[in-house]
Amino acid sequence: MNKLNASATGVYLIAVTPFTDSGELDLASTAHDIFDAYLPLARYEQQPNVGLAVRKHILKERGVIASSAVRKPGPKLTPLEVDDIARLTTRQPRRLREIA
Repeated sequence: MNKLNASATGVYLIAVTPFTDSGELDLASTAHDIFDAYLPLARYEQQPNVGLAVRKHILKERGVIASSAVRKPGPKLTPLEVDDIARLTTRQPRRLREIA
């Protein structure tokens, strides 16, 4: 409960607080696991400079948008960054299946 003790706000509290307030610690643990499954990709998307390119790449890969191009002077993802995104987006569903 380190985030709760540190007065966390936002999505973390929305996901975890209902379980901890009700005393359902097993569900709170599951909520923590789910939050942790999404965190690596969310953190990667929030990087300065490449964040928008990362989000657009993921949206294109998921078929939501037609192009991942970012207008100039926006960044272009490197092959290493594309590999990182693939690793994170492959890992996330696998991790969620493990939790279920």
